[in-house]
Formats: sequence, C-alpha cells, structure tokens
Amino acid sequence: MMALLVTMVAQDYDRVADVLVSDYNDICEIFHEALPHLDDAALASRMESVVGLNAPSLRVHDQSTRTDAALRVLIELHAAIEDLEDHGLPWAARLNGRIWAYLARYVARRTYQMDG
Repeated sequence: MMALLVTMVAQDYDRVADVLVSDYNDICEIFHEALPHLDDAALASRMESVVGLNAPSLRVHDQSTRTDAALRVLIELHAAIEDLEDHGLPWAARLNGRIWAYLARYVARRTYQMDG
C-alpha cells in the first residue's frame, strides 16, 4: 500500500508543472475562440484578464493560482455557451465540444498510471 502511495506522489511531482501550464494554455485557446462571439462584456473582460495573467514564478503555487483563476472563468463561459447552444448557434455547439474535449484532457492529465 505504501509503495502505491509513493508511486502516486512521484507521478504528481513529476508532472505537476506540465499539467498546470497545459491546462492554462488550453483554456486560453478556448477563450480566444470564444471572445469574438460573446455579447457578455463582463464575461469577456474576465476572460481577457485571465489570458493576460503571468505567473510570477514557475513554483507550483503560482502556476496553480493562475490556472485556478482561468478555470473559474471557464466554468462561467461553459454555462453561458451551453445556454447559447440551446438557441441553436453553431459556433456555440462547436465551442461547447471544445470545452468538453478540454475537460476530458483535464482528467486524463491527472490519471495515475499503475503497473500491473
């Protein structure tokens, strides 16, 4: 049991920076795609402010803080996009698919690889 726990912690330690930076970059790509279509100026402003965030260092805490901020805005965007998709907007359906694909990658990046 202890060996399994050590393996899991080692995997987290090894991949944490890559996971956080990849998540942030993926979210920013989604925001860039969504921005030209949004009529909600307040949401667009929050998205733009997150896209411009620079983490002050490569430390996990700083990268996590930046990615968490982006995730909070992505949740808002996702809710708005699902509402817009219900109105039959093709771009909203496409963007909703991109958000769900990102969420699948989010989970996959955090999946532990177990031998045997």
